Amino acid sequence: MQPDDHRLKALLGQGHKVSEQRPSVWRSLMRWGVVVVVAVAAAYGALWLRDDAAPAAGDTASAGATDKNALRWWSHPNLGTHEAPQAVDPSAAEAPAPAPPASPAGKAGLFQLDAAGQLALDERTRLGVESLVALTAPEEMHTALETHVQGLPPEAAAAAREFVGQYVGYVDAQRSTYPPGRAPLVPEEGLAELAGLQALRESYFGREAAQRMFGD
Repeated sequence: MQPDDHRLKALLGQGHKVSEQRPSVWRSLMRWGVVVVVAVAAAYGALWLRDDAAPAAGDTASAGATDKNALRWWSHPNLGTHEAPQAVDPSAAEAPAPAPPASPAGKAGLFQLDAAGQLALDERTRLGVESLVALTAPEEMHTALETHVQGLPPEAAAAAREFVGQYVGYVDAQRSTYPPGRAPLVPEEGLAELAGLQALRESYFGREAAQRMFGD
């Protein structure tokens, strides 16, 4: 046999082996393809199951809310399923306390009595009378004063009238002695004016009453 014949047979043998290996390669590829398809199908199946589970959870929450509404209606049948019972504030049911009686001039209780039942002469009374005198015309003072003394005992009412007359005299004397708008020029003048005011107040109201009303 010639050398060419041996070479030809060798080549033919290798080709036969290659042809035998090709089917096994195709089988491997097909096997991997099946695995990929199965994996994709499993992934889609998991997503589908998760989407179905979400509405189920929502249905569970809705069912729980329905149960709560049912229990609420059972304990309060007059209320709707979405209305909660409201607590009643005890303070709201109480009637408001009546306001103290006020005089037509708008000053409730201008004059007060002390523990002994006498007219109280203090800073509060002095400020009230000061406002009354400043805001009331002289021709209307009598009517306004009588309105404020209504309800007082006779002795206290007489003392109130006397005190208002004294206070009007004190204001007139103060304005004439120390005109408004004139300020002391030196500290000595200020001290002298203060001492003069204290003496003027004591002359009209007495030392103790002046101290209670003005804090001198």
